[in-house]
Amino acid sequence: MRFKHPSILPGLITLGIENYDYTWKTFGDQVLGGLSTAHIVQKDTSIKVTGSTINKHGKAFTCLRSQSLKHDLSNVIFIDIKIKTDGRPYAFELEYNHGWHEEKLGSMINTTAGQWHTVRVPMSSFNKVKFCEIIDSKYDPKILNNIYRFGFYVSDNIDGPYEFEVESIDFIY
Repeated sequence: MRFKHPSILPGLITLGIENYDYTWKTFGDQVLGGLSTAHIVQKDTSIKVTGSTINKHGKAFTCLRSQSLKHDLSNVIFIDIKIKTDGRPYAFELEYNHGWHEEKLGSMINTTAGQWHTVRVPMSSFNKVKFCEIIDSKYDPKILNNIYRFGFYVSDNIDGPYEFEVESIDFIY
């Protein structure tokens, strides 16, 4: 997919019911014959995702992904994410390849279960990842000019229920 539109320089993205700029969907290991589940609950000020990961073929994954829009994150210093989780580790990923199975940039999000946190993610904390595994700690900063999707992944590859809720993503320049 090639973009003919100029890149978006994102600021604050809210995931509440009145968010008209971004569409969010779940995506998971069903594309590989997996059995993990994901359900979205749209709330007034957030999106809640619940489900269960089931490790059928050595990989269990599920995520919440934005629709495809071209973003320029080359001048972003931090990304502040307001999130509440069940305590499992999650990853925030920036997709710069068009295939869901291609490498991405990822950074881990660890929080205390059941509490809202604003997690500050430095751009320097991102690594190249593929299926939630780090494949290289270095990346070419030029790829930040062409980020087309954001995602939150259940990243521990362990069977069991999960739950996370995201209120906002704020790109700090």
